[in-house]
Amino acid sequence: MTEETATGQPTLMIEPAPMARPYAASWVDYLGDLVHRLPGPWFVYYLGACLLLFLTANAIKWFDGSQVMWAIEPLWAIRNGSSIYFLGLMVYLTGAARRAWASFAPALAASPGESAQLYYRLTHLPAWPTLLAGGIGLAVAACSILFESPPDDWSTSQLALAFDAFDYALTASVFATMLYYTIHQITTVRLIHTVAANIDLFDPDPLYAFAGPAVRTVVGYILILDPATAYINEYMSYEMSNPATLAFFAFTMLILVATFLMPLMGMHQRMDAEKDRLEAAAGHHLAITVERLHRAIDANDMSEMPDIQRAMDSLEIEHNALAKLRTWPWQPGTLGVLLSALLFPVIVWSVQRVLEYVANLP
Repeated sequence: MTEETATGQPTLMIEPAPMARPYAASWVDYLGDLVHRLPGPWFVYYLGACLLLFLTANAIKWFDGSQVMWAIEPLWAIRNGSSIYFLGLMVYLTGAARRAWASFAPALAASPGESAQLYYRLTHLPAWPTLLAGGIGLAVAACSILFESPPDDWSTSQLALAFDAFDYALTASVFATMLYYTIHQITTVRLIHTVAANIDLFDPDPLYAFAGPAVRTVVGYILILDPATAYINEYMSYEMSNPATLAFFAFTMLILVATFLMPLMGMHQRMDAEKDRLEAAAGHHLAITVERLHRAIDANDMSEMPDIQRAMDSLEIEHNALAKLRTWPWQPGTLGVLLSALLFPVIVWSVQRVLEYVANLP
């Protein structure tokens, strides 16, 4: 079977044979499949939907007179495009999960039926929980609209208020769905790692497979977090440096770290156990060799010394090689990418605070 890359080019994928579905696919999966069947790169359609919402919001402001005709407010792209962004992100991450599955296949030890079930769970959301997650987001948005004051840029006309409320509810619903998608992927990857029997520390590339989608998930959240912060600061009258807001963003960072670590911790534990097994075996052979050495010395038999020396040297080489084996299931540079992504909004926020302080100096 082929799977399209982000550029729309097909690439050969490894996936199990068809099987009875463990659950019905969600509306997110049906939407993604529909867009993939359209001509051209899939992401173009999501960008077009973002642009349509953005231009609609601006057009309403043009015609109700609250904004200069043809003037564009760039920050509205964050509010109007967030829902489509998260829909596209789920499609992108599902494609990354398919490629990770193909890379992970050599480590997998499951029957064809089990493999098919796992692959389906990895690439499809269950229909009813997905609807429930979106419904919860919608309910939260409805409560916010009904019981809180709207942002400063909403109430320019009844039409603007209605459109912005719709867009806000859509964003909240899709964001809640994205959170559920993230949780679903974490639990599915942990499940896949439990059926990996071929833990080969000397060929660890298959074991690194799902680190890529985990990092992409974190970066996907980060890419929207910083511009969303700018929008909140500009239009929602919140002080971004107050303790409650800082606590919220610190908590968000912890969630993102957990998003990266949680699906991979199970594989780390299994790789660690495999390294312990190899080191124990090497230690056992070293003990046998040392015992052989002692027997030769006690018997004053020097004829075995060259063989014993070569065995000791080989075991030392093995010990040093085992000590260098890595048991974290990601490439050495992966953690650097993750930390850079997490620190970027912190650095941006710090620079903004410094510039504000300098601007307010007498």
